Amino acid sequence: MDTSQMETALFFCERGLTVTAEMPKYATSNENIIFIFVRDGTILMDLNLTEYRVCAGELLTANVLEFSSLRAESGTAEYDRIVISPMLLSRFLTANQYKQKLKFNLLFKNNRHFSAEFLEKTEIRQKTDRLLENYGKDSMFGELISAGILLEICGILCNYVADHPDLSDANGPGDLFCEKFPEILKYTHLNFISCEEREVAKHFGLSYSYFSRVFKKAIGISYIEYIHFLKINEAKRLLCETDLPIHEIAQRLHFSTPSHLINVFKKHVGVSPRIYRINQTAAV
Repeated sequence: MDTSQMETALFFCERGLTVTAEMPKYATSNENIIFIFVRDGTILMDLNLTEYRVCAGELLTANVLEFSSLRAESGTAEYDRIVISPMLLSRFLTANQYKQKLKFNLLFKNNRHFSAEFLEKTEIRQKTDRLLENYGKDSMFGELISAGILLEICGILCNYVADHPDLSDANGPGDLFCEKFPEILKYTHLNFISCEEREVAKHFGLSYSYFSRVFKKAIGISYIEYIHFLKINEAKRLLCETDLPIHEIAQRLHFSTPSHLINVFKKHVGVSPRIYRINQTAAV
């Protein structure tokens, strides 16, 4: 599905996708919610600098804005992907349920990885198979059935989070930040090259100290670290897709000096930009 379709659809499903260890897949920037069901093999998925290992039969949930990349741990892995627009949830859930759903997907870092045993016990795996079977059928009835099943799955997961407060952060971000968080992430992804933390806090009507403290609670890393994460992803793309010298990439991404870029890059990737470019060129 292309970007324009993704922006207008309430949800869409893709079954039997594959990924390899050598050819990872990277996310596009939008605010949709993503479910990854692994059918075969093991997938490594990067979310906000944290790597999740998702085995066959398991589910990982995320907001697409958090998602950096996924790859097979080795060989090839097969998975199903369901992408949900917030519009679907806002249309069919009450305001209170919708708020809880946003918290569940965006803020509960420990509540996104669900075991195969849990999926079988709650029949989420079976419901997902039914959803995928009905999805794409050339009738409004088939789409309504799929939407109903999907909302049922979301409800089961929300209830699980609500019934297990020990898994969540009891001292997590407040309601004000929860409401603004999706827009903060979207704004950051559109403007990360020039984003300044104080200006972003001011833009959303939040004090700098509150914004800084609560963002780290929500994501697990500071806002500056998150900006670095986005910049390094862009640097990796520029190193692979262009012949730009390191100093020009540093300038484009608003690093103070090429050495600053190199140091941050090595911290995130493990090698220098020059070695990364050589390795990627050799792998093609």
